[in-house]
Amino acid sequence: MIRFVGLTGGIGAGKSEALAAFARLGAATLSTDQVTHELLADPEVRDALIERWGEEVAPDGEVDRGRVAEIVFADSGELAWLESQLHPRVGTHVLGWRERLESLTRETRSLARFLVRRSRGAALLARRRALAAEAERLAARVPHAVLAGDAT
Repeated sequence: MIRFVGLTGGIGAGKSEALAAFARLGAATLSTDQVTHELLADPEVRDALIERWGEEVAPDGEVDRGRVAEIVFADSGELAWLESQLHPRVGTHVLGWRERLESLTRETRSLARFLVRRSRGAALLARRRALAAEAERLAARVPHAVLAGDAT
């Protein structure tokens, strides 16, 4: 059985950097941020965003992620709506990815386990890691985010 680990943490906490480190150690990785970016290019998702927020969120037919961020960080109800559109699709993608990994041949899985152990990543892959970053760094990396204690 393949062990799966989820990285959690707030916006700008360094999840992508940690994921890249796992990949360098030989782990199979999937970025749900990347899946979300791909979903924003899906015509069905794009059309739902346009219907909800108007043409300005997809000038020239391409979703403007910055404009979407402005909308959802300003209104928790809009964030909840966006998550209701994206999270089920992301979940479906993750499940498909996991099924593909599980279907690898026994030999391939054994080799993958060997490579992870050899790279000393096995102990890390058996755990969940939560990440955090300082408020100043978060503010610099994610200007639209509302940091705890900053909401009025």
